[in-house]
Amino acid sequence: MSQKIARTEPFSLEIQDYITQMDFAKIETHFVAILGHQSVDRRMIASPYHTRCIQDGEIHELVYVAESQDGLIDLNDVWYLGFIRFPQGGVLAKGMTIEINGQAKGQLIAFDETHAPNHLNILISSQIPQNGQDMSLKLNDSCDFVYNRS
Repeated sequence: MSQKIARTEPFSLEIQDYITQMDFAKIETHFVAILGHQSVDRRMIASPYHTRCIQDGEIHELVYVAESQDGLIDLNDVWYLGFIRFPQGGVLAKGMTIEINGQAKGQLIAFDETHAPNHLNILISSQIPQNGQDMSLKLNDSCDFVYNRS
């Protein structure tokens, strides 16, 4: 008998002080798979980590979660964008801006390690979340991670 897990409460993104004092190289990736679905009550689980190291050639999944007008983030419902390949290593951090084809499309808010070590779910927030097909994403579209120190 499966037990229903309660929905998590929305939260505000908190960026650790040590992250705000760091400089990060821009990380350039590209889509190697485009997804076209969403999931109600998926309930992503935010890992306790604020940064993750990425190695050359790794592939990870990019997933939208909803952000309300008042900045609260909801990990319960998700929209799948696709899988991205990292041609060079680097460091990802909460608070990074995600630019798809040169346009800011969200902010990195958490990592979900449900499928590790196969891949990470990189969770990004948006007030208008969509899946990759609804965004008209194409294979090899660029997806860059940029950190702008406040």
